[in-house]
Amino acid sequence: CSKPADSDPRYTLVREEPFIHTYPLVPHLEALPRRLVEVDTDPETVSASCHDGPMDDDFLKSMGFPASWEETYDLLDDDKLKSLARNERFDHLLVYADPSGASVCMFETSEGFSTETFTVSGHERVPAEVWQVWPGTAEVNVLDEQGELITRVLAFVDDPHMYPWYPLKDVGEPARFDGYRMGAIAVDVAVFDTVDAWRESQTPIITAGAPVHDPVAGLPDEMFLGPTFVTSPWLFALYSGDETADNASPISIFKAVCERVETVTNALTGQQWYRIDADCGFPVTVALPLGITPTPREGSVIDGKAFLTGTTGFWTDLA
Repeated sequence: CSKPADSDPRYTLVREEPFIHTYPLVPHLEALPRRLVEVDTDPETVSASCHDGPMDDDFLKSMGFPASWEETYDLLDDDKLKSLARNERFDHLLVYADPSGASVCMFETSEGFSTETFTVSGHERVPAEVWQVWPGTAEVNVLDEQGELITRVLAFVDDPHMYPWYPLKDVGEPARFDGYRMGAIAVDVAVFDTVDAWRESQTPIITAGAPVHDPVAGLPDEMFLGPTFVTSPWLFALYSGDETADNASPISIFKAVCERVETVTNALTGQQWYRIDADCGFPVTVALPLGITPTPREGSVIDGKAFLTGTTGFWTDLA
């Protein structure tokens, strides 16, 4: 993928060679940040859907980590981490990049904001334009091969130094990548053996008799939302002004068809998980916990809620 040149005025970070930290991690991880909260993913009610307490951490098990963030954090010894030198944007930026494709990013900005993000990546690549609405949370414009917009979503990133950060009222140029790696970490999903099995479980959208129904255009009388579909409800809340960027979550309504299913092992824990190449409207790598039933396979449908993620591959490309 393409990376911004050091002379590009949009980027204030001067990249320095990564090194392994020898000092202890910053102990700011008492609880998951507010962006990792259970939300109602209906776009019409998302602005009223944020709760005060942390959500169940079970999404970490989708990547083979312990369900508890505190347990995961305790496993992250300094010699397992990669980092960037302190610079004008970040006081520290540390990443554990597991060979299985899962990663944990921990950082503190020079303004004192600190948080953790999680990503998953695999074989899939897409063209994308990316900028951060808040450090660690990016708006990703997923493009087709001709550079046309497919969709716009929010995603966690594990390489926040690779993108500009803009306030919503003053958005500038995004960073552009030809081989961006989109992921989805299962939070609350169901797996269906086939598209037909998924369709039987759905309530169709009835278009017959609706004002927009146009038989001449060939619009069917019934339509289904899926089996490939993704949307980020928090984008609606952000752009409507109902929520602020610091609270934005990359939780998504997520529906995808599995194209390739692998069982991989988290090197930190020895726990296996499913790494899946899937189609959600664009190519994406999905993380599912090993114990999910039915067992996903080629042609299975994943339907539910997931955290969307994105990465340039900066950390894994260092290996």
